[in-house]
Amino acid sequence: MSRTKRDEVRDFMLRRAEEAILLHSARMGDRVQAETVRSIARQMANSVAFEVCDEYRFFELADIMEWKRQRVRR
Repeated sequence: MSRTKRDEVRDFMLRRAEEAILLHSARMGDRVQAETVRSIARQMANSVAFEVCDEYRFFELADIMEWKRQRVRR
């Protein structure tokens, strides 16, 4: 299976978001809340990654449209 640039970006964002969430939970004073956050860290990170990739899709489309606008017709 071929991986796209979007897949690579989503995986990168997933890893970074999960790491940030886990680091934040490690600093939390309330252990019960911290454990709850840790237990759903992957799900939250996945949500963040998909939202970022949705924005990435917009930028990708804008880039394509700009390329089409600037392209010289033959």
